Amino acid sequence: MIQQPPQQERNYTSAAWLSAVLTFLFVIPGLIAVIINLVEANGWKKRTGITPQGYGCLWAVLAWTALPAIVFVVILVGIVGAAAVAH
Repeated sequence: MIQQPPQQERNYTSAAWLSAVLTFLFVIPGLIAVIINLVEANGWKKRTGITPQGYGCLWAVLAWTALPAIVFVVILVGIVGAAAVAH
């Protein structure tokens, strides 16, 4: 029987920080980077059964990035809705 080498543990903390910095410059690319890293981290977690380091950081950056975008969309819909009712 061939023994497989142990898998190295993944660390997504630096990816979370990089995504957070990217969101300061450009919100949409930062959000896309966080989502890509989260998909990769989830795949790693499913394959190994081990939650990688920085996994929680990625979720925090996603919430921090997505929340202002959601608030902006809600405000925009409210403004458009109010303008439509006024006419």
